[in-house]
Amino acid sequence: MKYIQSIFILLTLTFCIGFVVSSCIESHTKGENSQSTLAAAKEEFEGDTDAFIEDMKQFKADLSVKYEHNKRIIDSLRENKTQMMKDSYKEKVEELEIANEIIKNKIDTIAVKGNLEWKNFKKELNQDEENLEDTFKELKVKI
Repeated sequence: MKYIQSIFILLTLTFCIGFVVSSCIESHTKGENSQSTLAAAKEEFEGDTDAFIEDMKQFKADLSVKYEHNKRIIDSLRENKTQMMKDSYKEKVEELEIANEIIKNKIDTIAVKGNLEWKNFKKELNQDEENLEDTFKELKVKI
């Protein structure tokens, strides 16, 4: 009986030691893979920095042009005196003006920390701009 217990304990210890050693080897390999992945990502990021900055400048320039265009549209909507007499129309024009200013402030105070955050920022601003354009179309149809 003691002989069977000794074999059982020996097998259990062997299994545990084998498990610990294989875990350490896998962790070491994962660490090496992580280091190489990190180095590759860093090289890719440094290579994309110039393109990222150029994209950011171009996007800001494009949205600044759209902002000025929207401002002219809002001014032309304000010139329609008969429509401006209506409270609902006046409120809508004021909402458009505020929305346009919010977009401009977002452009001016942009502070993104990475490409993914930049893509999300662009997507959000493009959506805001589309909503603004839809409202412009809605108001122009009512005129």
